[in-house]
Amino acid sequence: LAANPYAFDSIRDLSEYHRESSLGNLIADSYRWAVKEAEGENYVPVDFALTANGVIRESFAKGDITVSDVFNVSSLGIGSDGIPGYPLVSVWLTGKDLKNAFEVDASVTGLMPAAQLYFTGMTFTFNPNRMIFDKVTDCAQVLEDGTTLPIEDDKLYRVITGLYCGQMLGAVNDKSFGILSITPRDAQGNEITDLEAFILHDENGNEIKEWYALASYLDSLETIPQEYSGPQGRKNVDDSMNPMDLVKDPGPTTLAVMAIILVLILLVILMVWAIRRRIRRKKNKKRK
Repeated sequence: LAANPYAFDSIRDLSEYHRESSLGNLIADSYRWAVKEAEGENYVPVDFALTANGVIRESFAKGDITVSDVFNVSSLGIGSDGIPGYPLVSVWLTGKDLKNAFEVDASVTGLMPAAQLYFTGMTFTFNPNRMIFDKVTDCAQVLEDGTTLPIEDDKLYRVITGLYCGQMLGAVNDKSFGILSITPRDAQGNEITDLEAFILHDENGNEIKEWYALASYLDSLETIPQEYSGPQGRKNVDDSMNPMDLVKDPGPTTLAVMAIILVLILLVILMVWAIRRRIRRKKNKKRK
């Protein structure tokens, strides 16, 4: 399919390191490319595409990449057609949902490495030292020409992912104890109840599989381009311990902790005041 001059992240690297992955970037890019090819003149622009660490089963070594290699990378699942491989699905998410997806990556990966996400069409920065579910400090949409735009909370964005990842997005509410929520929707903004109804098909009616999208994309490249030799600024880590950076633009969890700390401080002040008042009363009684 393609010649690969680069050493991609190993599966162990994906599980041990919370960072941008060239392999993850390649897979996410292939999803958007495959949809564009399948839809042709009827292509509806894809704003974002994503995959998760948990569905990546192998990596690519230097040298020629074969169809077998690709299937080993994306071999999980089966579609409603009974053919191996999870199919791609097309959903719409609000900007708020997308920000929550970034937060899932930033906050949950340390607890569950399989939840680490890899995207195309975006850039975001997170500080691992901030409170859980409040680690993302900046994010933006990145158009295919490199232009960046702010992500609007109420705007609907088209997102491509695998069927399994799409099903897991809907479980975020439970996993985050209701702090975060991601609701897959249709193009009109209606909540999706049956994700399999949004499986993508090619012009012949075949499901577009994750592994086939990646294989087709690699075949179109012939040689892996230099952009996949390292990070592209899609996921950035800001490891600052500056107190102002830790509480800047606080979210619900940080505000809750700050409120608890404030209450504790007030309680300590009240206790000290009460103790001192009691001591003064005892002194006054002795004087009498």
